[in-house]
Amino acid sequence: MTAHIGDSSGDLRDVAATSVLIAALRAREAGQEQPLYRDEPVSHFLDPKSVAMATNALDRLPEAAEMVALRTHFFDLAFEASLRSGIRQFVLLGSGLDTRAIRFADPERRFYELDRESVLTHKKRILKAARYDLSHIAFLAGDYTDGRLKAVLTAAGLISDRPVHFHWEGNSVYVPELAFRRVLHELSDFEPGSRVSLDYMTRAVIAGRTGHAGIDGYMRALGESGAPWVTGFDSPEDITSGLPLQTLEHAQVSDLQERYRGYREAGFALLDFYRLLVLEKR
Repeated sequence: MTAHIGDSSGDLRDVAATSVLIAALRAREAGQEQPLYRDEPVSHFLDPKSVAMATNALDRLPEAAEMVALRTHFFDLAFEASLRSGIRQFVLLGSGLDTRAIRFADPERRFYELDRESVLTHKKRILKAARYDLSHIAFLAGDYTDGRLKAVLTAAGLISDRPVHFHWEGNSVYVPELAFRRVLHELSDFEPGSRVSLDYMTRAVIAGRTGHAGIDGYMRALGESGAPWVTGFDSPEDITSGLPLQTLEHAQVSDLQERYRGYREAGFALLDFYRLLVLEKR
């Protein structure tokens, strides 16, 4: 079960706490003097509650901000690579408060966002109030794991005989493995040249057997909070076995810190167990 938050106005009553937290952490990096990425739209989702959530999260897991910053930059680069390859259709699974449909907006591009109705309603209200054009985005409420994804997307206007970039960020740890594999099998049924970008934790993290007391303790706390991480993998091959998907990019996030920042931060052990992946349909 995903945790939810509310405030006195009711605006966030049914919006997943994780969505708000990630938005606050993305804004944190975007507000730096030399950020890894620019993200002006995300600032519109911030309020004192979300900033406080981010502060509390960093008290418990200091590397959380770095995890979000590095993966955001990595996946932004993956979107740019897909655009260079000719892809013009993008699907965000469990989109939360992701702003790429705004940041990568173009008349020739079409975005499809799937999430809970409450999340999408809140998101649309905020973005409309900020006067962003949303005409190129289809907001689709519902469960993307129910086996109807292709039908839902084509009904919403997706052109099924053209490549698609599916972006699946921050979801894999919450989706049971059987459902995860079912979704990936469905994604692999789209046109050759289609891509999937996703992140995952290793199985040792999920099992609470990393050998790092802080990480294993955090996992126990997540379970007690009612929002446990339930699924992990050990390699791209572990994820794509039996599917017509090849690895375009795969990175351990601690290596990305060295690549993007020029250093590897001591004490951020979880980055060694966190991986980012871009796949392509053969």
